[in-house]
Amino acid sequence: MKLVERFWTTVTVVVNWFTLSPFDVPDGPQFAITPKIDTIYTAENIHIQNLYNIDPALKYEISSDGHGPRFRPPTGRPKGLPGSDLKCKYPSLGPDWIPCSTAANRECWLRNTKTGEQYNITTDYEKITPPGVVRDYTLVLSNKTINADGMEFPYGKVFSYDFPEGENFDGTFPGPWIQACWGDILNVTVYNKLPYTGVNSNGTSIHWHGLRQLDTMQFDGVNGITQCPIAPGDHFTYTFPVLQYGSTWYHSHYSMQYADGTQGPLTLHGPTSAPFDHPLYPLIITDWGHNSAFAATYRKIGLKTPSIVLNGRGNINRFSGKNINTTVIPDTYHVTFEPGKRYLVRIINTAFETGFTFSIDGHKFDVVQNDLVPIEPYTTNSIVVHIGQRYNIVVQAKEKSEIGDGNFWIRTTTCYTRSIQHGPGDDWMKTGIVRYNNQSTDDPTDRTSKPWPFSQICDDEPLGNIRPKHNWTVGPSKNSITQGENIALDRTSNPTYIHASLLWNIKETKSNSEQNFQIHYNDPIFLRLADPKPRPEEVVVYSSENYTANDWAYIVIADAGGHPIHLHGHDFAVVYQSDKSFSPDDIKSTCPDNKNFRCDNPPRRDVIMPHSGTYVVIAFKTDNPGSWLMHCHIASHAGAGLDLQILERPQEAAAMWPPGSLAFVETQRVCKNWEKWWDDIKIVQDDSGV
Repeated sequence: MKLVERFWTTVTVVVNWFTLSPFDVPDGPQFAITPKIDTIYTAENIHIQNLYNIDPALKYEISSDGHGPRFRPPTGRPKGLPGSDLKCKYPSLGPDWIPCSTAANRECWLRNTKTGEQYNITTDYEKITPPGVVRDYTLVLSNKTINADGMEFPYGKVFSYDFPEGENFDGTFPGPWIQACWGDILNVTVYNKLPYTGVNSNGTSIHWHGLRQLDTMQFDGVNGITQCPIAPGDHFTYTFPVLQYGSTWYHSHYSMQYADGTQGPLTLHGPTSAPFDHPLYPLIITDWGHNSAFAATYRKIGLKTPSIVLNGRGNINRFSGKNINTTVIPDTYHVTFEPGKRYLVRIINTAFETGFTFSIDGHKFDVVQNDLVPIEPYTTNSIVVHIGQRYNIVVQAKEKSEIGDGNFWIRTTTCYTRSIQHGPGDDWMKTGIVRYNNQSTDDPTDRTSKPWPFSQICDDEPLGNIRPKHNWTVGPSKNSITQGENIALDRTSNPTYIHASLLWNIKETKSNSEQNFQIHYNDPIFLRLADPKPRPEEVVVYSSENYTANDWAYIVIADAGGHPIHLHGHDFAVVYQSDKSFSPDDIKSTCPDNKNFRCDNPPRRDVIMPHSGTYVVIAFKTDNPGSWLMHCHIASHAGAGLDLQILERPQEAAAMWPPGSLAFVETQRVCKNWEKWWDDIKIVQDDSGV
């Protein structure tokens, strides 16, 4: 489908799909991982830039004296706790630069004491970043039985790693906390040590959710598009600059694998739009079951005995309302507040199929960031977090006279789900505790801990609340509106995949042709950029070669209620949210002429949940050559074909990574090892692959 000079209209004609269900879990506490090496970006390792085609304009080279600010980030952990050893380092800035974040003002990051220049929350982070250091991490993926909620899960696919202090952790769920500072380069080597054969044998690829990957398409971690899967026994290194800052996560993009435990938090330290006193460990919220996500999907049985877990800890008895645990139930997840202090809480929904409404009894909070976009703070008592979305919030602790018995429930209500059945009453939503006395082991009481009234409607946060700190002004669409090409995603009862009962079709409405989305593991688009020749099932939509980095592409997402849609390689602006169903006649113009569109500083993010029966208009700048996946983040829906890929300025992308370049050759090496494993095992790809 070639959209050349047309208005991109992705109409997702989606019927509510209440079938499959999936969850999965961990045991023990979550640990932070400290980088083994902090490498200054010097001439000695400048080959990293050449090898991975990192834009020289980022200016990571350092001066010879090597002096510059070095500090523990205010968004890091207090000294003595896991992950507290990380320090932000900017050696090339020299001695005149100092960190400028204070408890009263977290918007400033670095300041030059002589010139007054700053890197702060209004800096255009897509063009300007402070020059940090290279941070090296190693993750080893292996199989492990884990206990997240009182029932063992034998299908865990989790990361093991070594601390530089010599301490070893043999796999955790969620995975280790990866940290970097604004302006760093992350260099992460992933080893696949899953069994070569058997039920737990899988390939893998790791996606760095929400990261722009500007000019680094090959490290987006989508098998079949940016690379071949990493075969058991093989490895691959992801190297990319940290242009953004905030809270996100990394996860497998190999079919359903991330729901079996292949995921973890990723924090990119930088400014915050509201003051706070103490940061808390990233809070991963997910649904969890006790059969593999692959079996839950392909056998059409959903998740067995599901629950909700916070940072790998849940309670199957509390969630189900029954005494069904088969092993020790982990202690309830809890955090400790000091009266009167302000706490930075980083919420990340990594679920298989469930959206959540998050709240803390008796505590309001300020929302300061959505996805990886810092925003003007606004106050609320609950927030809806869809799969893949992230919110940073600042919670104001109560004063000593207000805390009663000092324990308050953290509640995670299922805003939508496909198959999760919970127990009666409201005990099932009580998934964590805020304590004012760290020695307490008591559950909160109804006398002190009272829930907030809130709606369980699954809409995104009101767009009027989302006001980014750094302004975008959206330009006119490069593509023509009058010749729009509609692409519909619909269901079919005649799937081509072996184990599916329902699939999502891609339908080109002009030709009325339909096609299930499916990538080819051993032939990624990255190796075909010069002449992609996409197969019909790869569902590639093109941007024309006369696009530039300053042009804008518009997409309409219609009738996709219940489907959190994620775009790789870009933040997108939400220029319009309709309250009715879509008609092509609705849109006669785009920015700046369409007075219904929010063109100046619109909300922006990388995951959106359209309202049922309505449509939204999003826009993104075509400034990132490569092929970028756009998909529903309900894992079983992505696996069933609710996906497409946008091939953006492919000839420019091909020129960046020609045959024979180191990145191209390394991708070929991984593909060769994958093909050998695939031929040895002789398995069949039975879903979309992503």
